[in-house]
Amino acid sequence: TYLEADSVTYFRSTGNTIARGRVFIRRKGSEASDADSTTRTYLFGQFARNEKTRSESFVRGRALLVQIESDSVGAPSDTLLVRAHRLRSTRSDSLRRLVALDSVRIWQSDIAAVGDSVVYDRTAQGDSLQQEETRLYRTPITWFEGSQVSGDTIRVKARNRSVDTVYVVGNAFAAQRDTSIDRIHQLKGRTITAYFRADSLRRISTQPNAETIRFLKNESERLDGAVRASADQIVMWFQGGELQQVGV
Repeated sequence: TYLEADSVTYFRSTGNTIARGRVFIRRKGSEASDADSTTRTYLFGQFARNEKTRSESFVRGRALLVQIESDSVGAPSDTLLVRAHRLRSTRSDSLRRLVALDSVRIWQSDIAAVGDSVVYDRTAQGDSLQQEETRLYRTPITWFEGSQVSGDTIRVKARNRSVDTVYVVGNAFAAQRDTSIDRIHQLKGRTITAYFRADSLRRISTQPNAETIRFLKNESERLDGAVRASADQIVMWFQGGELQQVGV
Protein backbone atom coordinates (compact mmCIF):
# COMPACT_ATOMS: atom_id res chain seq x y z
CA THR A 1 0.00 0.00 0.00
CA TYR A 2 1.23 3.49 -0.92
CA LEU A 3 -0.13 6.57 0.91
CA GLU A 4 0.34 10.23 0.04
CA ALA A 5 -1.22 13.33 1.69
CA ASP A 6 -0.47 16.85 2.94
CA SER A 7 0.14 15.38 6.40
CA VAL A 8 0.36 11.83 7.74
CA THR A 9 0.36 10.62 11.35
CA TYR A 10 1.39 7.05 12.14
CA PHE A 11 0.94 5.47 15.59
CA ARG A 12 3.66 2.90 16.19
CA SER A 13 1.98 1.25 19.16
CA THR A 14 -1.23 0.38 17.25
CA GLY A 15 -0.26 0.63 13.59
CA ASN A 16 -3.11 3.10 12.99
CA THR A 17 -2.69 5.89 10.43
CA ILE A 18 -4.35 9.29 9.88
CA ALA A 19 -3.90 11.29 6.67
CA ARG A 20 -5.16 14.83 6.01
CA GLY A 21 -5.39 16.93 2.85
CA ARG A 22 -5.29 15.68 -0.77
CA VAL A 23 -5.17 12.04 0.26
CA PHE A 24 -4.13 9.46 -2.33
CA ILE A 25 -3.91 5.74 -1.58
CA ARG A 26 -2.79 3.02 -3.98
CA ARG A 27 -3.09 -0.64 -3.12
CA LYS A 28 -1.89 -3.68 -5.07
CA GLY A 29 -4.08 -6.74 -4.63
CA SER A 30 -7.58 -7.00 -3.24
CA GLU A 31 -6.17 -7.76 0.22
CA ALA A 32 -3.05 -6.62 2.06
CA SER A 33 -1.44 -10.07 1.72
CA ASP A 34 -2.28 -10.33 -2.00
CA ALA A 35 0.39 -7.99 -3.36
CA ASP A 36 0.91 -10.04 -6.54
CA SER A 37 -2.76 -9.90 -7.55
CA THR A 38 -3.75 -8.15 -10.77
CA THR A 39 -6.25 -6.01 -8.80
CA ARG A 40 -5.35 -2.34 -8.26
CA THR A 41 -7.31 -0.05 -5.93
CA TYR A 42 -7.01 3.76 -5.80
CA LEU A 43 -8.58 5.99 -3.14
CA PHE A 44 -8.89 9.78 -3.12
CA GLY A 45 -10.27 12.16 -0.47
CA GLN A 46 -9.51 14.94 1.98
CA PHE A 47 -9.22 12.80 5.12
CA ALA A 48 -8.40 9.14 5.71
CA ARG A 49 -8.03 6.96 8.78
CA ASN A 50 -6.94 3.33 8.98
CA GLU A 51 -7.71 1.54 12.26
CA LYS A 52 -5.51 -1.53 12.00
CA THR A 53 -6.62 -2.84 15.39
CA ARG A 54 -10.28 -2.80 14.25
CA SER A 55 -9.66 -3.77 10.59
CA GLU A 56 -11.48 -0.62 9.52
CA SER A 57 -10.67 2.18 7.06
CA PHE A 58 -12.44 5.50 6.55
CA VAL A 59 -12.16 8.17 3.81
CA ARG A 60 -14.19 11.39 3.58
CA GLY A 61 -14.31 14.63 1.59
CA ARG A 62 -15.60 13.79 -1.93
CA ALA A 63 -14.18 10.33 -1.55
CA LEU A 64 -13.52 8.35 -4.73
CA LEU A 65 -12.69 4.66 -5.02
CA VAL A 66 -11.40 3.21 -8.30
CA GLN A 67 -10.78 -0.55 -8.53
CA ILE A 68 -9.30 -2.06 -11.68
CA GLU A 69 -8.96 -5.77 -12.33
CA SER A 70 -6.68 -7.03 -15.09
CA ASP A 71 -6.39 -10.34 -16.89
CA SER A 72 -3.31 -12.55 -17.00
CA VAL A 73 -1.62 -10.37 -19.64
CA GLY A 74 -2.30 -7.11 -17.79
CA ALA A 75 -5.21 -5.80 -19.87
CA PRO A 76 -8.04 -4.24 -17.78
CA SER A 77 -10.96 -6.69 -17.53
CA ASP A 78 -13.26 -4.91 -15.07
CA THR A 79 -13.46 -1.45 -13.48
CA LEU A 80 -15.46 -0.23 -10.49
CA LEU A 81 -15.90 3.43 -9.51
CA VAL A 82 -17.60 4.62 -6.31
CA ARG A 83 -18.05 8.31 -5.51
CA ALA A 84 -19.49 9.49 -2.18
CA HIS A 85 -18.87 12.04 0.53
CA ARG A 86 -17.76 9.28 2.92
CA LEU A 87 -16.48 5.73 2.44
CA ARG A 88 -15.93 3.18 5.21
CA SER A 89 -14.63 -0.36 4.80
CA THR A 90 -14.40 -3.17 7.34
CA ARG A 91 -12.72 -6.55 7.06
CA SER A 92 -13.04 -9.93 8.74
CA ASP A 93 -12.05 -13.48 7.85
CA SER A 94 -15.06 -14.10 5.57
CA LEU A 95 -16.74 -10.70 5.09
CA ARG A 96 -15.64 -7.51 3.35
CA ARG A 97 -18.01 -4.54 3.75
CA LEU A 98 -17.95 -1.14 2.05
CA VAL A 99 -20.35 1.59 3.20
CA ALA A 100 -20.80 4.71 1.05
CA LEU A 101 -22.70 7.68 2.48
CA ASP A 102 -24.14 10.89 1.00
CA SER A 103 -24.66 11.44 -2.75
CA VAL A 104 -23.38 8.03 -3.82
CA ARG A 105 -22.51 7.31 -7.47
CA ILE A 106 -21.53 3.82 -8.66
CA TRP A 107 -20.34 2.77 -12.11
CA GLN A 108 -19.30 -0.62 -13.44
CA SER A 109 -19.22 -2.09 -16.93
CA ASP A 110 -22.62 -3.81 -16.60
CA ILE A 111 -24.43 -1.72 -13.98
CA ALA A 112 -24.58 1.85 -12.65
CA ALA A 113 -26.45 3.35 -9.69
CA VAL A 114 -27.10 6.49 -7.66
CA GLY A 115 -28.50 6.78 -4.15
CA ASP A 116 -28.20 8.42 -0.76
CA SER A 117 -26.33 5.51 0.83
CA VAL A 118 -25.02 2.10 -0.21
CA VAL A 119 -23.82 -1.00 1.65
CA TYR A 120 -21.75 -3.56 -0.26
CA ASP A 121 -20.94 -6.96 1.25
CA ARG A 122 -18.69 -9.65 -0.22
CA THR A 123 -18.72 -13.02 1.48
CA ALA A 124 -16.24 -15.77 0.66
CA GLN A 125 -17.66 -19.27 0.37
CA GLY A 126 -15.17 -22.06 -0.13
CA ASP A 127 -12.04 -21.53 -2.18
CA SER A 128 -13.50 -19.62 -5.12
CA LEU A 129 -17.23 -18.87 -4.79
CA GLN A 130 -17.90 -15.30 -3.71
CA GLN A 131 -21.37 -14.04 -2.90
CA GLU A 132 -21.93 -10.29 -3.20
CA GLU A 133 -24.84 -8.13 -2.12
CA THR A 134 -25.32 -4.41 -2.69
CA ARG A 135 -28.08 -2.53 -0.84
CA LEU A 136 -29.08 0.98 -1.95
CA TYR A 137 -31.23 3.20 0.26
CA ARG A 138 -33.45 6.30 -0.01
CA THR A 139 -34.93 6.39 -3.54
CA PRO A 140 -31.99 4.91 -5.46
CA ILE A 141 -31.89 4.41 -9.24
CA THR A 142 -30.01 1.69 -11.11
CA TRP A 143 -29.28 1.11 -14.80
CA PHE A 144 -28.44 -2.20 -16.47
CA GLU A 145 -28.94 -3.68 -19.96
CA GLY A 146 -30.77 -0.59 -21.18
CA SER A 147 -33.18 -0.71 -18.22
CA GLN A 148 -33.75 1.88 -15.50
CA VAL A 149 -35.04 0.70 -12.11
CA SER A 150 -35.99 2.80 -9.08
CA GLY A 151 -37.70 2.32 -5.71
CA ASP A 152 -37.45 3.03 -2.00
CA THR A 153 -34.66 0.45 -1.59
CA ILE A 154 -32.82 -1.81 -4.04
CA ARG A 155 -30.85 -5.02 -3.36
CA VAL A 156 -28.52 -6.49 -5.97
CA LYS A 157 -27.21 -10.03 -5.38
CA ALA A 158 -24.32 -11.48 -7.38
CA ARG A 159 -22.14 -14.57 -7.45
CA ASN A 160 -18.56 -14.48 -8.70
CA ARG A 161 -19.07 -10.95 -10.09
CA SER A 162 -22.17 -11.93 -12.12
CA VAL A 163 -25.52 -10.31 -11.27
CA ASP A 164 -27.99 -12.94 -10.04
CA THR A 165 -31.07 -11.14 -8.67
CA VAL A 166 -32.27 -7.55 -8.23
CA TYR A 167 -34.96 -6.78 -5.60
CA VAL A 168 -36.80 -3.45 -5.59
CA VAL A 169 -38.99 -2.72 -2.55
CA GLY A 170 -41.44 0.17 -2.24
CA ASN A 171 -42.68 2.33 -5.16
CA ALA A 172 -40.93 -0.01 -7.56
CA PHE A 173 -40.65 1.19 -11.17
CA ALA A 174 -38.80 -0.22 -14.18
CA ALA A 175 -38.44 1.12 -17.71
CA GLN A 176 -36.71 -0.31 -20.77
CA ARG A 177 -36.28 1.34 -24.16
CA ASP A 178 -37.06 -0.66 -27.29
CA THR A 179 -34.57 0.76 -29.76
CA SER A 180 -36.29 -0.67 -32.85
CA ILE A 181 -39.49 1.36 -32.29
CA ASP A 182 -38.06 4.05 -30.00
CA ARG A 183 -40.60 3.43 -27.23
CA ILE A 184 -40.20 2.73 -23.51
CA HIS A 185 -41.82 -0.32 -21.88
CA GLN A 186 -42.87 0.51 -18.31
CA LEU A 187 -43.64 -1.54 -15.22
CA LYS A 188 -44.56 -0.55 -11.68
CA GLY A 189 -45.81 -2.09 -8.45
CA ARG A 190 -45.04 -2.36 -4.78
CA THR A 191 -42.12 -4.73 -5.40
CA ILE A 192 -40.12 -5.81 -8.46
CA THR A 193 -37.80 -8.82 -8.67
CA ALA A 194 -35.48 -9.24 -11.68
CA TYR A 195 -33.74 -12.56 -12.36
CA PHE A 196 -30.53 -12.93 -14.37
CA ARG A 197 -28.55 -15.76 -15.89
CA ALA A 198 -24.96 -15.25 -17.03
CA ASP A 199 -25.44 -11.49 -16.55
CA SER A 200 -28.41 -11.50 -18.96
CA LEU A 201 -31.89 -10.40 -17.84
CA ARG A 202 -34.32 -13.32 -18.09
CA ARG A 203 -37.44 -12.51 -16.05
CA ILE A 204 -39.07 -9.68 -14.09
CA SER A 205 -41.89 -10.24 -11.60
CA THR A 206 -43.98 -7.42 -10.08
CA GLN A 207 -46.51 -7.58 -7.26
CA PRO A 208 -48.88 -6.45 -5.85
CA ASN A 209 -50.79 -3.58 -7.56
CA ALA A 210 -48.80 -4.26 -10.73
CA GLU A 211 -49.25 -2.10 -13.83
CA THR A 212 -47.53 -2.22 -17.20
CA ILE A 213 -47.43 -0.40 -20.53
CA ARG A 214 -46.02 -2.45 -23.38
CA PHE A 215 -45.56 -1.22 -26.95
CA LEU A 216 -46.12 -3.70 -29.80
CA LYS A 217 -44.35 -4.02 -33.14
CA ASN A 218 -45.13 -5.89 -36.34
CA GLU A 219 -42.95 -8.21 -38.41
CA SER A 220 -41.32 -5.17 -40.02
CA GLU A 221 -40.17 -3.93 -36.60
CA ARG A 222 -42.58 -0.98 -36.77
CA LEU A 223 -44.82 0.35 -34.01
CA ASP A 224 -48.14 -1.52 -33.93
CA GLY A 225 -50.03 -0.12 -30.96
CA ALA A 226 -49.66 -0.54 -27.22
CA VAL A 227 -51.14 -2.59 -24.37
CA ARG A 228 -51.84 -1.32 -20.88
CA ALA A 229 -52.57 -3.91 -18.19
CA SER A 230 -52.92 -4.17 -14.41
CA ALA A 231 -53.09 -7.20 -12.14
CA ASP A 232 -52.07 -8.46 -8.73
CA GLN A 233 -48.94 -9.87 -10.37
CA ILE A 234 -47.29 -9.29 -13.76
CA VAL A 235 -44.38 -11.33 -15.11
CA MET A 236 -42.15 -10.37 -18.08
CA TRP A 237 -39.80 -12.76 -19.91
CA PHE A 238 -36.72 -11.56 -21.80
CA GLN A 239 -34.30 -13.07 -24.27
CA GLY A 240 -31.10 -11.40 -25.37
CA GLY A 241 -32.12 -8.33 -23.39
CA GLU A 242 -35.35 -7.92 -25.42
CA LEU A 243 -38.88 -8.28 -24.03
CA GLN A 244 -40.50 -11.45 -25.42
CA GLN A 245 -43.65 -12.15 -23.41
CA VAL A 246 -45.87 -10.70 -20.67
CA GLY A 247 -48.10 -12.75 -18.37
CA VAL A 248 -50.43 -12.08 -15.42
